Amino acid sequence: MIRPLEQLKQLKLNTYPVEEIRRCIREIPFHGFPVAEFFKGKIIERGVENALKEPVFNTVNRISINPNPSDKYGRASTPFNSMFYGIVYPGCFSDEILKYPRVGCAFEIVDFLRETNNGKTIVTFSRWKTLEQLNVVAIIDPFIIYKNVFMSEIQRFMISNFEFTIDQLEVIRFFTREFSKFVPSYKNYEYLISALFTEYLILEKGYDGVLYPSVQSSNLGIDFLCVALSKKGAKKLIPIEVLQSGISKINKEIDIVNISKCKIEKGRGEFGLKLIHY
Repeated sequence: MIRPLEQLKQLKLNTYPVEEIRRCIREIPFHGFPVAEFFKGKIIERGVENALKEPVFNTVNRISINPNPSDKYGRASTPFNSMFYGIVYPGCFSDEILKYPRVGCAFEIVDFLRETNNGKTIVTFSRWKTLEQLNVVAIIDPFIIYKNVFMSEIQRFMISNFEFTIDQLEVIRFFTREFSKFVPSYKNYEYLISALFTEYLILEKGYDGVLYPSVQSSNLGIDFLCVALSKKGAKKLIPIEVLQSGISKINKEIDIVNISKCKIEKGRGEFGLKLIHY
C-alpha cells in the first residue's frame, strides 16, 4: 500500500485533486510541527496595496482581511476564503533590516519588487497587537539555518523536545518545502497542498493559523516570518497604527517614501491619515 505522503507527492496538482489531497493529509499519522503561542501584546505587521480607484484607506475593515476574497488558491488560503497575512514583528532583534517588517510585507504583496520590471505603487501598512493568545502552527524545518532569531528559537525547541524518525522528518521537510517554494502567478495550483494543509489545521484541528518563512523576501537574504490567520484568529488582534508609503523601483533600485500615518483608537472602525511633513 502506498503511504499517504507518497500519494501526495505523486499527485498532478494541475488537475486540482482537492479531495485526494484532503484525504492524504488526514491519513498522515504525524505532522511534527510545534505550536507557537503568541501571547497578549505580540505585534504583527500587515500591508495592503492600494488600487488606483482606492488611493486612500480609512476603515479598519479595509486594512484587515480582504473583503473581496480571491477565487484562487494562495499559499495558505483556499478560494473565496480570505486569510489575514502579515509579518511577525521581531521586536528588539539586532539586525537593522529585521526591525522593519514592512520591507517583508512589501515584497510579499507587490509584484514588481519580486520581478525584473520597474514600477510604482502605494501600500498601506498597519501594525496590529494581539488581545488574546494566538495558537499558530510553525511550518519550519528544524535543521535549516535561518537568520531570524525567532525561527531559530522554534528550531531549538523542536530539536530539544522531539525525537524525529526518518519518516517523520520526511513529512516535516515535505510540508516545509510546500510552504517555501516559489510559485509563478500562472501556476496557482502549486499552492494546493500548503493551502489545504492550512485549512486542515484550522478547521479540523482548531488552530488560529500558520507560521512560515517568507519566500518573497528571501531574495534579499532576509528571513522574515510570515503569519496567516483565519478570520477567527484575526479577531484576536486590534490595529494600533497605520502608515501609507509610496514604493517605486527603477533598475533594481527600490525607494520607499512614507506619505502619511496615524494611530488608531481602540474600538474605532475608522481612521484619518495625516501627511508626514519632512
